[in-house]
Order: sequence, then C-alpha cells, then structure tokens
Amino acid sequence: MYLVGKYERSINAVQLSGLLDLSYKTAWRMLNKIRSVLSVESAQLWGENVEIKHEVFNLQTILTDDRLQKERSVAIVQSITRDERDCDSSFIAFRLLDRSKQARENLEYTEQANLLLQLNLSCHNSVEVNPRFQQFQRKPAEESSIPKRTCHPLSSIAITAFSWMKDMFHGIGIKYAQQYMDEYCLRLNASTGAIKCAFEHTLRLSLQRHH
Repeated sequence: MYLVGKYERSINAVQLSGLLDLSYKTAWRMLNKIRSVLSVESAQLWGENVEIKHEVFNLQTILTDDRLQKERSVAIVQSITRDERDCDSSFIAFRLLDRSKQARENLEYTEQANLLLQLNLSCHNSVEVNPRFQQFQRKPAEESSIPKRTCHPLSSIAITAFSWMKDMFHGIGIKYAQQYMDEYCLRLNASTGAIKCAFEHTLRLSLQRHH
C-alpha cells in the first residue's frame, strides 16, 4: 500500500514481484485488492462547483463495428472548492459508464440523471454536464479570423490518464479499468493538493471498508 501511494508513476505487478520477491500472480492480486478500495467519496469531496465531461476510454482509430464495441463512455468529474484564502482546489474523479448505446453518442437526459444520482450530485446546486464526446473546441484566434482548435481541459486530463494506463500497465481490460482510473485520480489529486497524502488516503479508505 505504501509503494502504491508513494511511487511517482505507480508500480505494476512485474515491478512489485521483483521488489518483494513474489510471484507475478501474488503481486497482481495484492495490487488489485489495494486498487479496489480507491472509490470516490462523493458526498464528502464534491465542492461548490462541479463540471462533468463525457469522454471515451479505449478510443479506436479504425472505426469498424467490432472496434467501436470496445469503446466505453467515461464521465470525467471536476469539483472546484475555494478555501479561506480564496484559493481554488480541484478534485478529479472518473466514472466508467455502463451504456447500451455506442460510447461516442451523446449522453441522454435519463443517463445524465442516473449519473448524478450515482455520484450523490442530484441535489447539488451547481452542476454542469457536457454530454458530448468532443475533445477539441474551435475558438477564434486572437489576431486572425482563422479559428484554432483547443483541447477541452477535462479532455486533456482524460487523454493523459488513458495514456498513463496504457504505458504503465500495457493494456487494461474493461473489467478492471475503473480501478486504474481511480488510482490515476488518487495520484492527480495528491499532486494538486486536493487530498493531502496518497498513502494516508488509501490507508484510511482501506480501514473504512474493512471496519
């Protein structure tokens, strides 16, 4: 648990098995149990303003019917809280969505309502949901009439997270994708100060789960 919380880029089962002289299978099971406790504490950590952006995990470049079925919708949630010094703190969470539609299709109103319910945000006063999977936005250039493409800030976070999952763990199936997304958010939130210490946060969640 300490290694998961303290390693800068995470630790995979191959690395852990070498460090602790364990079999790969044992190391993988240990890491899987640790990641399984990294759930979102929705009611406690949502701040004053919440933004939700629809993204796609396992994005395919060759658009055949079979490949499109491998894609999955993900909600990227950003919560902004302002402290007593008027400094904003950003908390990020990912939620893998179970949908009957193709992942690139817009989230319908009922899907948005169900998502807010799952995240304990149904009664929140300030929630903005972007149901479209559109990573790049067109904005007018400052000194030209030619528009330029800019990446949505939450899309940029998603792209970085999915690249980290691919590079660090060399391919992750849908079954365990949520756990790895939770680990990425743990590291990101610790780096921005949204949570104080990744190791202490993980330990507290583990104790709460087994209380």
